[in-house]
Amino acid sequence: MTHRTDNLPLYQPRGAPGADRTIATAPRRRAVNEPEGFATYSGTILLKGSVPAKSDTYDPTLDVEGVYKACHGMGTNNAKLIKILVGKESQEIQILQTAYMKARQKQLVNLVVDESSGSYQTGLALLASGALGGDAYLLNKVVEPKTSSRIRLALLTEILVMRSKPDLIKLKEYVSATQHRSLASIVNDAIRMMDASVQENLIEAFRLCMLTDERVVEDGEVMSNVQTIKAFLEGEEDVSIRNFLDLLLDRPLSYLRLLVDGYKTQFYDVNLSQAVADSHDTRLSPALKDVLVYALLTAEHGTETSMEGVVRDARRIEGDLQDDYLLTVRLVRAHWDSDRFRAVLAEWAKVKPESGSPVKRVTKHTRLNLETLLVKMIEKVESGSRSP
Repeated sequence: MTHRTDNLPLYQPRGAPGADRTIATAPRRRAVNEPEGFATYSGTILLKGSVPAKSDTYDPTLDVEGVYKACHGMGTNNAKLIKILVGKESQEIQILQTAYMKARQKQLVNLVVDESSGSYQTGLALLASGALGGDAYLLNKVVEPKTSSRIRLALLTEILVMRSKPDLIKLKEYVSATQHRSLASIVNDAIRMMDASVQENLIEAFRLCMLTDERVVEDGEVMSNVQTIKAFLEGEEDVSIRNFLDLLLDRPLSYLRLLVDGYKTQFYDVNLSQAVADSHDTRLSPALKDVLVYALLTAEHGTETSMEGVVRDARRIEGDLQDDYLLTVRLVRAHWDSDRFRAVLAEWAKVKPESGSPVKRVTKHTRLNLETLLVKMIEKVESGSRSP
C-alpha cells in the first residue's frame, strides 16, 4: 500500500482525474454531507489537509525515537512497540506517521510490517495506519491471491456493508488518492477472484452498498415491500434478484428497521435475517446470504446506547474466535471508537458467558506478541485510558 504521510491526501475532489465515477444513483436521492470543518471516520476524528507536526495534546517526538529504537536494536522490542501504538487516537497516528517519515525517511506502516509477521503484523499495521488508512490497508488484502474467499468476503462485508454515507465518501476519496484506483474497481476485482457462480449477484450487492447518496423512501412502502420480500423467499420468479437486493441493501437504516419489524409482525414472529438464511432459493448463494444477514442483523438488534451493529459485531467476533486473523482485524477496527468498543466488549461477554471475559477469551485463543497487543488494547479501553 502506498501511504503519503507528507501532506497526506485524505481527500480528493470528486472531479479530480482518477476519482471514482462508477457509482450509479437512483431516483429520489439526497446528498449526504457533514458540517464544514467537521470530519470523522469510524467514530474517530480525522485531520484535514496537511498533517501538523504536533497537536495541542500530542507531541510525537518521543514516540518517533521510541519506535526507531524498538525496531533497530538487537531484535525488535515488541513490548515497546505495542506500548507506543496501542491507545493512540487515529489522529495521533496520522501525526506520528508524518513525524516518523520526516525524521527517518521511512513509512511507519512499512516499518512495522518489516518487523513482524502473521496476524500480529496485521494488528501492528492496522494500528500504525489509523482508522481510515487501516481500512484501505485491508482493501489491498482482498485483492491478494493468497487471501481466501472466506476472508475476502468477511473483509468486504465489514468494511462496506451498512457503513455511514459520510464514511463511504471518505473511504472512496482516500483510496482514489492513495491507491490511484476506484473503490468499485478494487471490490469488483476481489469478487472476480471468488467462485464464478456468485460473482454477478455479489457485485450488484456491493454496488448497492457503496452508493453514497441517501435514497428517499416512504413509510407507506414498508408492507408492500414486506410482501415482495416474502414472495422472493418463497421462490416466486416474478420478483428478480436485483429487485430483492435493492429492497434490502439500498435503504437507510431507519427504513430497514421498519422493514424487519414489519416482516416479524406479519409473519409469525420470524426474523427476516433468519428467513433469508433459511431460504432455499437457489439465487441466494451462501456468500450473498452472509452479506444480507449482516445488513439485516444491524437493523434487528437495537442497543441501550443506540449504537448500530454492536450485537452483530460481538456475535461475529465470537463466531470466528479461533481465527486469530479475523479476531485481530475485528478488534483493532472496533477499538478506534472507544465508547462503541466498550459496548461491543460488554455485548461479547454476554455471548457464551461461561467462556469468561473478553481478555480471558483472547488469552485462550492467541499467544505471544499478538496476545499482548490485543489484551493491552482491551485493557486500555476498559480502563478508559489513552496513551499519555
